[in-house]
Amino acid sequence: MKKMKLKNKLILMALSMVIFVTVISTMVVSMVLNAQNRTASNDLLKKSFTIIADNISEVTEKLAADSRQMATLNEFNII
Repeated sequence: MKKMKLKNKLILMALSMVIFVTVISTMVVSMVLNAQNRTASNDLLKKSFTIIADNISEVTEKLAADSRQMATLNEFNII
């Protein structure tokens, strides 16, 4: 088996350190982006649920007002 020269060992070590740092930084960036995307999607879901709740509240209020109006008209035997 051939022995590696010092020059080749240094080049191989430098290359392996660059690859290691690249892999680690890619993993860290991936985790940060994942957390940011999760936060953004949670915010969008909260806003969507708020809009839906407001719409349901408006429909409920309109239904209650219409029911009261029908009850009032029924008392006067208009219906």
